[in-house]
Amino acid sequence: MKNAILEEVIGTWEVMAEMEDAAKPGRRETLRECADLLRMMISADASAVRERELEALLRSACAIAERKGESTAWDRFVASVHKVGLNGVTARTYRILPSDPK
Repeated sequence: MKNAILEEVIGTWEVMAEMEDAAKPGRRETLRECADLLRMMISADASAVRERELEALLRSACAIAERKGESTAWDRFVASVHKVGLNGVTARTYRILPSDPK
């Protein structure tokens, strides 16, 4: 809801900036800068939400690993991972190596 209100204000300020005449050039620039600031706030908010979602997934993965995957609904876990835009391609493989303790 907050973002919807911010989007409404952004739209209003952009219309106001377009309607400004040459008598107040600084006002047009200020309105556009304020609209850009609100866009950055919306973007930062979305990033924070994604960060919390990824943190929750990582916490779940840690708990799953600690119980060695027992009683895990893998299809549901993978669906959660895909929902946040991730996939199984990884730069780190964590395969068992000959040097790992048995």
